[in-house]
Amino acid sequence: YKLVDYGNEVLNTIHSQFVLFGCTLVQFMIGAFALRYSWNATFQKSAYLKSKKNVLFIIGTIALVIFHGVFPNFIVAPFTAIVFIFLFIQLNLNKFFTTILDFFTAHATNIWLIHMFFYMIYFQRMIYEPKIPLLIFLWLVLWSLLASYIVNYFYRLFFIGIEYATTKKS
Repeated sequence: YKLVDYGNEVLNTIHSQFVLFGCTLVQFMIGAFALRYSWNATFQKSAYLKSKKNVLFIIGTIALVIFHGVFPNFIVAPFTAIVFIFLFIQLNLNKFFTTILDFFTAHATNIWLIHMFFYMIYFQRMIYEPKIPLLIFLWLVLWSLLASYIVNYFYRLFFIGIEYATTKKS
């Protein structure tokens, strides 16, 4: 999505913040609805899908890449992302990949909520310093993971500590 240049820094900032909020809110709401209404359980009931998981994932991913290439609009991205997630969670991964994903599970929401602040707003120069896309990605994940540990520390300190203190008095 190309932001409109209004020639005014305040209007440009307000517009970009609304675009970021809109993109993030749509994805968050799709995920919330998917969890609330058990979309994955409905998706997994198909006997045909159970027998063709890996083939479905490969063909579906290729189709999504082509579709998103034809329609590169930012409005399409949240919907292609949710389809990719449903395709991905159908796979049976080996122990090595499962262990890696289990490690990131505790940090996934934090990384998702924090990463944009690093690469778009506050630390753009630092994140893009490596100049190689794979290194940029790994650098961004590293900093987002570090920030997630800090967020989780404060969450445990304040919210779990408060909960413990209030239940102990009763």
